[in-house]
Amino acid sequence: MKATAPRRRPSALAGTLIATAVLLAACSTGDPASDDVSPCDTGIELSLVLETPDSDRSYDVMVDALERAQEGAPDEIRDDLAVLVALWRDVRPQLEAVGWDGTQLDESAIDEATRSDLEEAGKGLDAFYEESCGIPADGGFTAEMHESTAAAKALAARFGMDESEARCVLDALGVDGLNADEPKAADLQLRAFEQCEISLSSVAWSVDSVIAQYGVSESEAKCMLDEVGYSAVDRSGGFAVFAECEVDVTSLKPLVESMMDEMGVSESEAKCMLEEFREIGTLGPGDTEAIQETCGVGR
Repeated sequence: MKATAPRRRPSALAGTLIATAVLLAACSTGDPASDDVSPCDTGIELSLVLETPDSDRSYDVMVDALERAQEGAPDEIRDDLAVLVALWRDVRPQLEAVGWDGTQLDESAIDEATRSDLEEAGKGLDAFYEESCGIPADGGFTAEMHESTAAAKALAARFGMDESEARCVLDALGVDGLNADEPKAADLQLRAFEQCEISLSSVAWSVDSVIAQYGVSESEAKCMLDEVGYSAVDRSGGFAVFAECEVDVTSLKPLVESMMDEMGVSESEAKCMLEEFREIGTLGPGDTEAIQETCGVGR
């Protein structure tokens, strides 16, 4: 179960569209007590929230950050940021149509002119943030970003928690944790939530993530997160969580389709197998084969 966020870096639209559009990371910030927000502060914010969103909430957080960055941007990058704002505004209906699953977006709908604009915008933003803010072009996080007030504010908005909780998570992760690769990053994030005594079911991002991944209701997602706690659950034990939370697994389209793809079975066979898995809870040796036989797979 994906219960925590991946490392916050700009991700591509459906994997490739804006990989080079914005490579934002840390930069030196202005005085935290000042009411003025510097371009470097917004650069930090974008580095923590800019990704293909998996819910309307995360979409709003990201687009709001882009629009704030655009409004306060110097002339050198205002037009470049406008390219990104326009893209994400245009793509919202498509994301809604595919249930916020960015991997299902049709990249062919993005014309060559738009792709070219994105690439040029990315080059302009890279150059500005590197020269003006000391932003590493590879997207890595620096000590300055980790310590900034802007980072805590951005992480709080992204996760849906208060700033003190976000600061605790940042401190628990440290710079190395922010720069870790998967799967280590996910484990470090879980440990950070545990260290900060933050319930995953209270974190809006985690709830959104489970809803997007499984197609469950909000109350079911919160129940599942409470059952999982700070543990990583693989498939062999994950079905017990569905049982504990009284989730009708046969109604979960993402799970049914995943079973069909992985096992090469029909929809009815997939639903039968999912129901059997749910009843068993934790799978043991030979259980999968026995369930396939019970559900008439291959007959």
